Amino acid sequence: MVKKLLFILLFVFSVSINAQTNTVNIDWNYGSNSNATGDANASRIIEVGDTVTWTWTSGGHNVVSTASTAGESFNSGAYAGTPSGTTFSHTFTSIGATDYVCSPHAGNMFGTITVVADGSLSVVSFETLGTIDMYPNP
Repeated sequence: MVKKLLFILLFVFSVSINAQTNTVNIDWNYGSNSNATGDANASRIIEVGDTVTWTWTSGGHNVVSTASTAGESFNSGAYAGTPSGTTFSHTFTSIGATDYVCSPHAGNMFGTITVVADGSLSVVSFETLGTIDMYPNP
């Protein structure tokens, strides 16, 4: 019985070590949307359990979910007086897509967070290099 318990504890511990969560950063500013480049691109694909952190690169914004196939809902709160450097984070727990906007700038600040199953984005692939022929150098 003790060996079984020890085995179960070691198994649970090893699984918890392998489970990794990531944080995705989005620079949240006027013009942050799905067409922007770099960290200002507001549409991302993440895995279940990952966290998205929006960082205000200018003041006067908020982050509000608008539609969701995953049941995710979030609201960073009031936008008036939010200074540059303000952050808001949300950890996504359900597979699906969540649209969001900055409510005073909805036409220019919007995005979609698409959540896929854990491990979907970190699949290890092995590629073969083909055959390697070695000949003596004369």
